[in-house]
Formats: sequence, structure tokens, C-alpha cells
Amino acid sequence: MRKTVSVFILCFLVAHPLAGVRGDDGEGTISLNEAIRIALEKNQDVLVAQRRVVEAQYALGEARAAFLPSFDAVARYQRIDKSPSFEIPFALPGQSNKVSFMPTESYQAGFAAQQPLFTGGRLYNSYKVAGAGLRSREREMEAVQNELVFLVKRAYYQILVAQKFAAVAEQSVKLLDTHLQDIQRFLDAGLVARVDLLRTEVQKADSEQQLNSAVNAVDLAKSTFNNLLDRSLETPVQVEDILEYVPTVISLEEGTQAALEQRPEIEALEAAVEMATRNVSIARAAYFPTVAAQGTYDWQKGTQLEILDEDWHWTVGLSGSMTLWNWGATRAQVAQAAAKLDQTELELEKLRNSVALDVRQSYLKMGEAEKNVAVSEKAVASAQESYRTTGERYREGVGTNTEVLDAENALARAEANRNQALFEHNVAVARLNRAIGVGWQD
Repeated sequence: MRKTVSVFILCFLVAHPLAGVRGDDGEGTISLNEAIRIALEKNQDVLVAQRRVVEAQYALGEARAAFLPSFDAVARYQRIDKSPSFEIPFALPGQSNKVSFMPTESYQAGFAAQQPLFTGGRLYNSYKVAGAGLRSREREMEAVQNELVFLVKRAYYQILVAQKFAAVAEQSVKLLDTHLQDIQRFLDAGLVARVDLLRTEVQKADSEQQLNSAVNAVDLAKSTFNNLLDRSLETPVQVEDILEYVPTVISLEEGTQAALEQRPEIEALEAAVEMATRNVSIARAAYFPTVAAQGTYDWQKGTQLEILDEDWHWTVGLSGSMTLWNWGATRAQVAQAAAKLDQTELELEKLRNSVALDVRQSYLKMGEAEKNVAVSEKAVASAQESYRTTGERYREGVGTNTEVLDAENALARAEANRNQALFEHNVAVARLNRAIGVGWQD
């Protein structure tokens, strides 16, 4: 039985009510839930995975049908160049001494049925292989969906952090505009040197360049987001501001255990191990005979049976076959299947170790992001206060322009670091959810 473990870190970001739900035309604000739903419906990788599941479902139906009898309609027409005959030592006057016992043309029409009775376990194991194949495809599709959910979350957060970077750059330009006005007044009064004005204008130009880069980053983030949702890259995008910090309440041991129990990639490979085990049994089935019941119901003309009458006839019987010698081909097939089983089991063990490492890396990265969020919040508060007091000192004539510019730089950097820390934390939470195997639920 599969175990579902929820991570109360930022899972509420995909569980809260859908605010601003809109159509797929880009009008209105799109929530994270709505974005994920659209991506799951339209993403090409998910659609391919769904078709593979359908293919596996039909393969299971084909394996199930092999247990049941098969019915065929048969028809045959045959013509030979001359009828077989033999000579008799005497003949009536005016008649040939050659006697023909088969006409040159013959016809047959009817029905045939066959029911497998014993195949050495080949049919049963083939059915089990098809069932495991279906489970493997279903888990592979789930893994594709989980990966897509993570990518959509990251793209959604990327838009938010890009917008926040642009807002920081815009605020920096406005602050420098205000500071330039103060400098201009002091310069007109002869209280400061012109170099202060020039240096501030240079820093403002640099901030404007950063603003331009930030605006381009927003556009690129929205294009990436639209691509994941299989929409036109130019589709307008408005997102909800959900970039915030929520502490985690799951331990590394709990996360690792949950991942080993419910990660779809592991379940898919476990199904592959079962398939490989069954394939060994299928290969060994060649050592045993196959037995089937057969029956026909037909009408014939131009055959020996016609000598009796021209009515419909039925036949029933059993058939069996067994390979006695094929120069070691069966033994080689069994050995190949056994080697494939060993290979798949090793791959499963390797995957489990990889999943455990993935969870650990995601968990540690999230812990690092949590610490950075706390540190950056304090840094922003300090930078805001520093800029406020430095600006007041400058306006009072007891501070320098350099101090103001440095304080403005420190404030912009602190706010950018805070936004980056929030982004990395949200992405780390989404990555941990993917590593654990927590699926998306609307």
C-alpha cells in the first residue's frame, strides 16, 4: 500500500483556494493551482506519458485474451495441373483403363477453434508481465507529472522574484532621483561640490541599467512560464504574490522514509523487477511441452472426404509439441533473462540510494535557505534604518554624499538578497516535495 506524506512547508501554496481564476487566454491573474492544472492538461511530456499508459492497458487486454479460445473462419481453393490416377489391367469397351481418385479442383470452407491447455506457465507469466508493465507506466506518468509540477512552481516563483528585483531597481532609481534633488539644492546654495552631483548621476545610470535588465528578466520568466503551459510566449501573465516564508515541520528521516515508500520512480522500477522475474519464467517455459485442444467444423468438395458425402463435418482433438534440441538456445534465453533481472535489481538499489541523496540535498538546501531568509530580513531592517539616518544627516549638512550612496547601495543589495532568499526557499520546498514524491492535489 502506498503511503502519502504531506510536507507542511509550502504545500499550502498549491492547496489554497483559487483566487483570480481565469481562462487560458491570459486574461486576469493566474493562481499557482490553475497554472499547474493547465500544464498537466497540455504539456507534451505528460500527454506522451498518458498515451504510454493507454498502450500498456491494451497490452494487458491482449495478454488476458491469450487465455481464451480463438475462433477462425477458414476457406481454401486448390487446383492441380492433372488429377492423380492409376491404371487398371482391364477396362470396359470404349472406356479408359486409367482411374482418377482426385479431381483437379478442391474447395474447403468452415471454422476452426483452439484452446490452450498447458504452456508451461508462459501465458500466466505473460499476463503478469503486462500487469506490471501497466503499473510501471502509471508510475512513470506520475513521475513526469511531479517533475512538471516542480518546474511550474519554479517558473511561477521566478516571475515573482524577477518582478521584485525590478521593483527594487525601480525604487533605487526613485531614491537616487530624490537624492539628486537634494544635491541640486545644496549645489545651487554652494554647499556641496559638483562632483557629488556627477557621482550620483553615474550611480543613477547604473541603477537604470539594472532596472532594464530586471524588466527583461521578467519578460523571459513569463515566456518560460508560458512555454511550460504550452501557450504562446507572448501571452500576458499576471501572478499572485505568494513568495513568502513558512517554516518546515518534517525531519530528514521522515522525508527519506516517505520518499523510499512513495517515490513513483522507485515504484516503476520495482514493477520492472517483477517483469524481469516473470520473463525468466517465460524463458523457462520452453523446457515444457505445450498442449492445446483443437476443433474444426467445415465443408469440403473435391477431397477424399467428399467420397463419403457432401455434408458438413466436425473434428476435435488434442495437439502437443515440445522442443527436444535447439543447440542451447533455450538455455541462452533463460540466462539472458536472469542477467536482465540482476541488472534491474542493481538499478533499483542504485535508484534508492540516489533518491535518499536527492532528499538529503533538497532538505539541506532548504535549511540553508531558511537561515538566509532570517538573516536577510534583519539585513533589510538594518539597511533601511541606515539609509534613513544617513539621508537625514546629509540633509542636515553633517553627512557626506558618499555615505548616502553607500547606504542606498546597501539597501538595494539587502532587499535583493531578501527576495533571492525567499525565492530559493520556495524553490527548495518545491524540490523537496518532488524528492519525497508528494503529488499535486487541486
